[in-house]
Amino acid sequence: MTPEGLVESILFVSGKKVSKSLLGGILNNYFENANIDVVISNLTSRYAELNSGITILEFGDYVQMVSSDEYYEIISKIVDCETTNLELSDTLLETLVIIAYKQPIEKSEIDKIRGVSSGRAISSLIEKGFVKPIVNENISDKISYITTSKFLEYFNIKNLEELPNIEILKKSLQK
Repeated sequence: MTPEGLVESILFVSGKKVSKSLLGGILNNYFENANIDVVISNLTSRYAELNSGITILEFGDYVQMVSSDEYYEIISKIVDCETTNLELSDTLLETLVIIAYKQPIEKSEIDKIRGVSSGRAISSLIEKGFVKPIVNENISDKISYITTSKFLEYFNIKNLEELPNIEILKKSLQK
């Protein structure tokens, strides 16, 4: 039994995202001084070297075993991928981008930026699991919105620092 084999087995059997802290705790029960980040890096490198059909994605404190991007079209024809609930209209995407770059942000500020009411868009994003409301104690207990780990997973980024630079985006949109 190896640390990589144990983590690989857990991720394969779970079929969903698993927190690195949980995996690290399990590893440390079986392997002294095992480092979950090193184990995940080893697995990811191994899959890349083998040109494997699977890989491991990291988003926030979570990791998930998934099929490699190059096989998506084939797999989507075979497996009924439930993506319709996760599709984002232009309105939802616009609202989500504002929340992602300005979080925590109140509805009134989102409305001001968009120039229209965003209540339905925010509700839909909450329902899809991309954002969640929080009580911002710094702003007199008003509700603000932030992105979730599902947002990171959907856009295949580990953390918010991996979002494209907003100034570069603005320049490219102006061209």
